[in-house]
Amino acid sequence: MHLEKILMVSFRNFSAAEATFSSDLNLIYGLNAQGKTNFLEAIYLICLGRSFRVAKNQEMVKKDESFFTIDGNLTLDNKIKKRTVLRYIRDGKKEISIDRKKLTKHSKIFGQFPIVVMAPDEFKITSGGPSERRRFIDIFLSQVSLSYLTNLQEYNRILKQRNRVLQQIRDGQALSETSIEPWTQRLVEVGCEIINARNMFILEFSETLQAIYKKYTESRDILKIFIESTVTLRHENCDTEDFYGAFQSVINKEKVLGTTLVGPHRDDLVFKINGMDLRKYGSRGEHKSVLVALKIAEFRYLKLKQDETPIMLLDDCYSELDNLREEKVFKSLKDLGQIFMTSPRESILDNQRGQFDNFSNISRFYIENGNIEHKKN
Repeated sequence: MHLEKILMVSFRNFSAAEATFSSDLNLIYGLNAQGKTNFLEAIYLICLGRSFRVAKNQEMVKKDESFFTIDGNLTLDNKIKKRTVLRYIRDGKKEISIDRKKLTKHSKIFGQFPIVVMAPDEFKITSGGPSERRRFIDIFLSQVSLSYLTNLQEYNRILKQRNRVLQQIRDGQALSETSIEPWTQRLVEVGCEIINARNMFILEFSETLQAIYKKYTESRDILKIFIESTVTLRHENCDTEDFYGAFQSVINKEKVLGTTLVGPHRDDLVFKINGMDLRKYGSRGEHKSVLVALKIAEFRYLKLKQDETPIMLLDDCYSELDNLREEKVFKSLKDLGQIFMTSPRESILDNQRGQFDNFSNISRFYIENGNIEHKKN
């Protein structure tokens, strides 16, 4: 799959900007704070309907404007053309349409246009808190499995209801303690589905990740990845008895705190190198290597599962790499489909010329103050 063309209106610092892309490599360059990351964000939005940044819809509307629109034309691997339009009215609703048909649920866009992003904030996956890693795995699996996304949405809905009942019990409101049981039962049912999906994913994904990690580090280090859960499983799959047992051990504490303390919303994704927890003992270089391997493995896994080549967004990622890893990442780009790469300088293509010779078509876009200029080679 590749993105042929995009139009942005009143989005971030773009008043009205349009660009047509190469199906190979697209370099987006310019000084800082001119709109390079905003450009990548717009591409991500028309593929997934949401930002890869932690951003609210109203924050993406250009100052003094009341709406934004992003309009993109994509071509799938089978040559079928698709048009996606995302429109948001300030303090109103977001609408997404594909080929002029408005989606009844925004989540229906997930999986149709696979995309992978590697940006400085993505380093939070390995170095940040558990919520960053849960966000990664949830977005990743939602692109692969509609049932996972449906279960995740249902789980979050039930979780809010259960927490509301717990808060009412905590606050001494006239509620029978049995009123929480239906929510607990349903949370257990859906939660087990999520736990099983995550565990199955880790089994399938870990081998690919380990092989890629070895390639990019040229070492014999062993990278392991697994889910650290508040629900202890006696067997390979989640059993509702396991989940209920976890609730029984914390129910009194939940009533005091007014919140649900066990379940997949408390999971963490753990990385270990040679048995050592990356979060606690990993060097900066090891964090970088794991993230690069993780993103390339994500690309390959999505391509395999969706039978569609994802778009790859690289936002100033080489600034986080040392010379060895930088060289290896650049050498691998030709195998990663359509690439959008940001840089403060156009000269990166000259400085790394040997790494880009395999691209038959490179487009360059200079961004200054929300204006896009397509530079001819």
